[in-house]
Amino acid sequence: MKCNNCGTKLNELEKIKEVQNESQVIGEFLDWLQNEQGFTICELNKKTEMYYPVSRSIQSFLEIYFHIDPVKAEAERRQILEDFRRRNASNKH
Repeated sequence: MKCNNCGTKLNELEKIKEVQNESQVIGEFLDWLQNEQGFTICELNKKTEMYYPVSRSIQSFLEIYFHIDPVKAEAERRQILEDFRRRNASNKH
């Protein structure tokens, strides 16, 4: 999909927009579990057979779950800004 006014392809940003409501609900639930209920997400170390806390943000879990590449999303944001700046600069001349 393309940005209506700038012509930039919006793969990741469009995905973010499409999952925004579901992502919000899941994120709020994870935050509630962590901050109000005291739960910690852990992963199993297969060698030691012990669980260790995962040091990953809620945002990171959401990106993984929804298959969103944060680097690509940021590149798309920067491209949109650059396109707008370029168009704005050309309109001033």
